Amino acid sequence: MVEGRIVEALLGARMPRRAVFIRKGEGWWGSIRGVFSTASTWSSLVYLILMLPLGLSSSPYS
Repeated sequence: MVEGRIVEALLGARMPRRAVFIRKGEGWWGSIRGVFSTASTWSSLVYLILMLPLGLSSSPYS
């Protein structure tokens, strides 16, 4: 939260707020299903998978 406020102050632009994944009355399974039904979750997973080889190849231990 604090980091977002600092970025907003430096850039002069509003940062989008995180989506609320917990909905009342759905239970824990509904919350998990809600997280995995968003496009941001899948695009983040694809990004991490694509960046994995770069991270492994630039490791100081390789």
